Amino acid sequence: METITAALKEWNIAINALEKGQTIMLLRKGGIREQGGRFTVAYKQVLLYPTFEHQQPDLLKPEYATQVQTVDSGWHPEKIKISSFAEITHILPVSDESILNKLFLSYLE
Repeated sequence: METITAALKEWNIAINALEKGQTIMLLRKGGIREQGGRFTVAYKQVLLYPTFEHQQPDLLKPEYATQVQTVDSGWHPEKIKISSFAEITHILPVSDESILNKLFLSYLE
């Protein structure tokens, strides 16, 4: 296996769910560094770097919302445990709100 040097910052609660097999996919929003209106990724394999500061319990199912560790703005742990990585296999642009609604409804089930 080659060395992975890039990381994707993701909510700690989402990484935990991936590691436990409770979810299989991350949806990401583009827009910050898009060029020509097209979302791209620089690396196909990334370490999953857990973040705590911006987790939003109100955007999670209740059983996950109660697991969120609330922290003050600017807080970072002294040590970060990186325990998993991801392989980006597909980039699927979604511009139709009805597709997002279907994903959301399947998420609620």
